[in-house]
Amino acid sequence: MTLLGIPIYFVDRFGVYNVEICAKQFEATGKPYLNHLKKRLRWNGCELINLQTKGEFDFSDISEENGLKGGAKTR
Repeated sequence: MTLLGIPIYFVDRFGVYNVEICAKQFEATGKPYLNHLKKRLRWNGCELINLQTKGEFDFSDISEENGLKGGAKTR
């Protein structure tokens, strides 16, 4: 199963509409792929509630400076 299939799987199998994704699950990070994933989430009535990332800086870091650096790298 690919990440693009997760929204319908969660809804059909578990009745879950709030989706949490780990960055390492992304098959690509280009705009076309991310837009397609966004459409899949919306089409199935899902909402992305958390995106877990791992890297040099984490945008959820309690340090405002590191959080801003992480956000800039994630965009």
